[in-house]
Amino acid sequence: METSGEQTKQQKDHVLRNFFIKLAAITLSLFLILTFVFGIFRMNGNEMYPAVRDGDLCITYRLDRYYQGDIVAYRTEDGIRFARVIAREGDTVDADEGGLLVNGVHPMEEIFYPTDMESARQSLPCEVREGEVFVLNDYRPDLNDSRRYGTVSTDELQGKMILILRRRGF
Repeated sequence: METSGEQTKQQKDHVLRNFFIKLAAITLSLFLILTFVFGIFRMNGNEMYPAVRDGDLCITYRLDRYYQGDIVAYRTEDGIRFARVIAREGDTVDADEGGLLVNGVHPMEEIFYPTDMESARQSLPCEVREGEVFVLNDYRPDLNDSRRYGTVSTDELQGKMILILRRRGF
């Protein structure tokens, strides 16, 4: 016959075991969600100034389509970078004396900086192939975007930015 002390010890062991099982399940769920559904990245540099600033924490959503104007995180040999989608598959990117052209039209942008295509490694006109996007920084004097890397495969995209947490200015 079990004494009340043994029953209490078994109940405590049962509660602890259940707690650790639930903790492991929650941890695994968070890991899977943050790996396959959302991404959390820190912005390094000012290539997306003024929209995203150096040091901002950026949360991306990976399970959505990418449209012109979306800010996306993408992987390069230099690490994770951020840029704005300018053209999608099937679009043609070119430049004239008036600036950037997408499918023969100057896109409506809220960018303060002119787009320099003369220093670009990417030759123009550039037709964006299937499964790729053409991205540009908001701070256009920084050429570390499709002007340097060429079009970006959608497999390299780490998600569309959905939330910015400012490191400064609280």
